[in-house]
Order: sequence, then structure tokens, then C-alpha cells
Amino acid sequence: MIFAIAISIFCTLGSPDETMQVAIQPLGAVPAKSIAAVKQGLVRTYGIEVSILKPVALPKEAFHAPRNRYRAEKLLTFLGETPGSYAKVLGITARDISTTKDGHKDWGLFGLGQMPGNACVLSSFRLGRKGPKTRDQRLTEVANHELGHTFGLDHCSTSRCVMADAKGSIKTVDISTGNLCGKCKDKL
Repeated sequence: MIFAIAISIFCTLGSPDETMQVAIQPLGAVPAKSIAAVKQGLVRTYGIEVSILKPVALPKEAFHAPRNRYRAEKLLTFLGETPGSYAKVLGITARDISTTKDGHKDWGLFGLGQMPGNACVLSSFRLGRKGPKTRDQRLTEVANHELGHTFGLDHCSTSRCVMADAKGSIKTVDISTGNLCGKCKDKL
């Protein structure tokens, strides 16, 4: 099944022989173990080639001082300017991130991805609370979810699909299978 997903993704580039290049951009200090887990999850789920870039500092213009957070949409703009020939760039940070959502001007979140687009960002900050999954398992599922948005996948109504909307709850991440459901695979 991963092969079928990979063919679909390769076809978006115009040639099945051309492997999609995705970069993981660590933003600030991020444990190497976490980055490796995310890379493995992306390769397993999407059948893509993943490069890990050297860490860079979080951009000052994205910092939101009143809540000591970084604005996710500004991080997406920053990631979209990553040099290289990457089709997608996934930023990972351990710092808290936020966006404006549902009338909240500073909604803390797990991740945000352009839909469709070439950039997504995720944060481990809110993923370490008690639960059945480890921080790295959760981070990997959020990475798969946000990268799915860059491929044009919307939130899914199928229970336990990795594209289900977390609605601000870690419980949704914890009950996820970590995989795309059949409907989402077909959309790729």
C-alpha cells in the first residue's frame, strides 16, 4: 500500500522515477531522536525521500512576546524560503506555537500546514503530557497530519485517521492509528 501512495505522490511531480524531496528543518534545539522518529514516520507513511537540515534559530519576527510563543503562520513563511530544491519543508520546534483560530487570536497548537502548499510546522511543546503514546509518537503523527495538508488533504471524518482534526485535544492524537484511512489514501 505504501508503494501505491508513493506512486501517487511521485506522479504529482510528473515522473514516477523522480523522488519527492522533503526537508526537515529543526527550528532551535530539537532532540535528534525526535527528528529521526519523524523522518521514519514520513518515509513509512508517504514513501518519500527525507533530508534533515542543520538546525536554525527561530526567526525573531515570528515571536509573540505576550504569550512567549511563536506564530505558526510566520514560521510557515520562513520555512517557505528555505534554500534548496525541496518540494516540501517541515519545521520542527520544541517551543510553543500558535495561530488565530475560531475567534481566538492566539490559539496554541500542535502543528500547522499550508493546504495545499510546501511548508508545515509542528511543535513538541504540547505533546508530552501523560497518555498512552510517547512525545515522539505524537510528534510523528502530527508530522504526518500536517504534511498531509501540504498535499491538499483536508481534515477527515473517519475516526482514528491521522488526518482527523485534533480540535485542540491530545486524545485525538492518542486514538489515531497514525495512518491515512482508505479515503485519504485515495485522494493522494
